[in-house]
Amino acid sequence: LFTCCAMPGAFVEDAYGLSVDQESAVLAILRVAADGELSLEQTRCRLCEVREFDPNETFRSLYGNWSSAQQGWVSPHDVYAWLGRQPHSASSILLEEVAAVLAPFLNAHGELRYDGFLRFVLPRDPAHAWLKEAALLRSGH
Repeated sequence: LFTCCAMPGAFVEDAYGLSVDQESAVLAILRVAADGELSLEQTRCRLCEVREFDPNETFRSLYGNWSSAQQGWVSPHDVYAWLGRQPHSASSILLEEVAAVLAPFLNAHGELRYDGFLRFVLPRDPAHAWLKEAALLRSGH
């Protein structure tokens, strides 16, 4: 670390050129992201623990009356419309927010296919593989 100057507003940089404030902010973002991932994995596990949860049936429920149902995929708009029909606070989420959440699971055409849906809702941690398998068996996989 070195001090740029000894005047008011002086800053300290690390070896990579980040100020202490920048480094602190980046670390805070990483902590929030890690906490979010942990919470998401726990929620995925709780979903798979529900004996009535059938991933295939749940995916098909997202179709609603949209034409994509015959094509085997749903769009972020379909999921947004499904959320809007639900009696909970998530029904007020914006389409852009739904699209951003689903983006890592969409194919190159912007479609959420069943395999992307499974990556979205099933546990990822190998320690929870048994929950993932139990849920897939409910769908006949």
